[in-house]
Amino acid sequence: MHPLCQHMTPNGKRCQSPALNGTRFCDYHGRRIRPGASSIPFVFPQDLASVQHNLHVILMALQEGSISPSTAQSLIRVCRAASANLRAAAREKRKHRKCIDGEFRIRRTALPEHPM
Repeated sequence: MHPLCQHMTPNGKRCQSPALNGTRFCDYHGRRIRPGASSIPFVFPQDLASVQHNLHVILMALQEGSISPSTAQSLIRVCRAASANLRAAAREKRKHRKCIDGEFRIRRTALPEHPM
């Protein structure tokens, strides 16, 4: 029996393809992952807690030496942008709610269009 690819998907499951002879990855993941490159277990930034988790992961990778300080700086900028976007979305959502008899109800106004 052939060993399986060691790539972990974002949902935590392992790739089920057979690994190439002498490697830990299948043909697809072996081409995508550079030799010596580390994977950083980021989570999707759906709230500020996940952004905080990603910052922690970046700092741990920097401390372990698996990423360079310039890479860490770039990733921290991405986290900062995600945090700002989440806060802006929360403010926009609050604008479109009003309190009626102690309950929040969504106003029937359309959200502003986002320029593309």
